[in-house]
Order: sequence, then C-alpha cells, then structure tokens
Amino acid sequence: MSKYHTFGQFKPGIYGIKKAQDDLIDISRKHSDEDLKWIKDQNVTKKQNKTKATLDHIEESQKKTLGEVIEELCISGFPKIDSEVYHWL
Repeated sequence: MSKYHTFGQFKPGIYGIKKAQDDLIDISRKHSDEDLKWIKDQNVTKKQNKTKATLDHIEESQKKTLGEVIEELCISGFPKIDSEVYHWL
C-alpha cells in the first residue's frame, strides 16, 4: 500500500523545487536507514510533533501570571515562606 506525504504548495520564490528537495532529503535522513529503506512513517512523526507542540502550549497557558500570584498572596495575607500556604505555587 502506498502512502503519501505532502510538502507544501509550490510558490515561486517562497517554496520552490530547492526547498522541496531540501525537505525530502531531511525527511529521508530522519526516517530511513543506511540502505535507504524507510524505517519510520514521516506522517506519524509530523502528527506527533504537532500534538507535542499543542500539549506544550496547553501547559504554558495553565501557568499563573505574576499578577495572579500577587493577588493570591494578598488574599492569603502575605504569609511567611515557611508557611504551608505556598502549596499552590
């Protein structure tokens, strides 16, 4: 069964033959062995990288801002560092 991999839309001066060839060589190096037999599916790798980027973005967005931390400190009455109030940091 044949599998397809798309590179991008041809746009002269932006994404041309040279860029497509460079992308193909890069994919070939990462996904084939020394005999040039495919050992990994480049489409699976592309999907995993996209998912990882999304998970990193979600994790980053869940961090508290400086303003939120200051607000929490004000609400808790500016506790001392050795207090157990810092469980939310």
